[in-house]
Amino acid sequence: IQHFDSPIDFLQSLSEQTTSVVSQRAVLRLERDGEHHVAADVRRRPNGEAS
Repeated sequence: IQHFDSPIDFLQSLSEQTTSVVSQRAVLRLERDGEHHVAADVRRRPNGEAS
């Protein structure tokens, strides 16, 4: 599990991943220096799509 300070940081991390990465889990802050967090679980399909 990774931690990101903002949703944008998480999305940038996803765009930098290669298709060989099957899944990515993270806890991310909704706002920089904010108190609220959400969990994300992204799975990549064999055709390259993510869900």
